[in-house]
Order: sequence, then C-alpha cells, then structure tokens
Amino acid sequence: MDKSNLANSRVEASIEAASIETRDSQRDAHLKSADFFDVEKFPTLNFKSTGIRIVGDEELSVEGDLTIHGVTLLISVRANTHLDS
Repeated sequence: MDKSNLANSRVEASIEAASIETRDSQRDAHLKSADFFDVEKFPTLNFKSTGIRIVGDEELSVEGDLTIHGVTLLISVRANTHLDS
C-alpha cells in the first residue's frame, strides 16, 4: 500500500479452493464438487485489484477482478482501515 498515492497500491489474493471449510463435511464436499467450485478443475480462487480509492474516513473501496470456477467478474469491496497504521 502506497499511503501517499493509492493509485500505486494493489491487492492480490489467491485461495486454494480445496482449503474452504464450513464445519460441515457434507457441505464442504458439495462445495468442492463440480456443482460449485470444482476444485479438481479450478484449484484456486483469485482476486487482483484494478483500483483502490478512499470513500470515507478510514474506509477504502477496492475494485478488481475476481475469478471463481473459471469466470472472472469485476467486483468492488469496501474495507475499514487505519491508513496511519
């Protein structure tokens, strides 16, 4: 994060789809199956930011591409933050 110029900041995340746990083994198996995440064919969920901006006191909006199950969509996520931390 570049606190002096948010345009230079970025966020990237990759999650192993097989690591998702809901504390219900039957639900976990179903989520990991071809019905949902299809972890055998699509082993990761990925996010890569395309922009970050301040939208309020200690609140950011992070826009970016989220890829799940081979489909990429542009999403926006708001996050509370302390820019001086």
